[in-house]
Amino acid sequence: MQTKISYQSFMKRYSSDETRLFSIFHARYQDGNACINPKCLGKIDRHYRHLKSRKDDKSRKALICGCCMGHFHPLVDGPFDHSKLTLEQIFLIVFDVLSSPAGVSAHHIKKKYGLAYTTAHLLVHRIREHMGKCLITRFCNTVVEVDESYISTGNKGFHRHFPYKRGRGSEKNSTIMSIVERGGKCLFIHIPDVQAITLLSIIEQYVDRSCQVYTDNLPAYRSLTRLGYTHSVVNHKSPEGAVRWVDGMASTNAAENGFSNIKRSIKGIYRSVSDEHLQNYLNEFAFKHTYRNEFDYGFEIFLKAMPPLSETYRFKNSA
Repeated sequence: MQTKISYQSFMKRYSSDETRLFSIFHARYQDGNACINPKCLGKIDRHYRHLKSRKDDKSRKALICGCCMGHFHPLVDGPFDHSKLTLEQIFLIVFDVLSSPAGVSAHHIKKKYGLAYTTAHLLVHRIREHMGKCLITRFCNTVVEVDESYISTGNKGFHRHFPYKRGRGSEKNSTIMSIVERGGKCLFIHIPDVQAITLLSIIEQYVDRSCQVYTDNLPAYRSLTRLGYTHSVVNHKSPEGAVRWVDGMASTNAAENGFSNIKRSIKGIYRSVSDEHLQNYLNEFAFKHTYRNEFDYGFEIFLKAMPPLSETYRFKNSA
């Protein structure tokens, strides 16, 4: 198993603001070594340098080309655009969120980095939202497990007398759906209900018909074979204990393990989540599961998911 990067190694790898800016720039700019300004003949590795402020030599989040004197901002149109935090704080907070298996709360970020709670809360949700942009959008030619579960989001009066009805459809619970590739990537999706039209439409959106689909015996999945999928079912209510969880190749254990990690982390770290922000938390856990084998916890993938700088500046120049 590959050894993951440590906190000290991460700090050494991104030791200065110039290194951090160029790492973001190279992740977002894939058009060779030419200057981002098409009218300039300068080269990135020869003429670009870190732009610094004249007052107290403070660091600015910008690069300058020595040929055309153009200013380029690697953070533009990204999750940290217009942020007043330093580059060091941004990199360390992102690393904390990516490297923690159970997640990091906004209150922990607030205390560790001396930020206001509203700033920490907004920042971690921007990070989680951007993590969702790094996830796979369609599964093809693979084996996937599909399952659904519920998470308590109506936490008022929790463990006391509360006005929520019990069972499916309760306002106390939010419904989530998992699509997990065996040994690979996954998606966790916040859904309004578990009706057949909802579940089947999501499966058709994210799962190609070349995939083998395994589900439990929920009646909503019965139409998958009619829709052209190779579908197998594991019956959790089977009287035979041996086939209750694994029936041949059919099982939903990987999907249920994902639900277990989410629920334990919410209960232990976040305590409670709202229905409004639930999808952001699901993005976080799907990202960590998908890129769990990456050396840097998916940090480089996180940077490359930002919009390309060439498109951003081409749009700005044409406006």
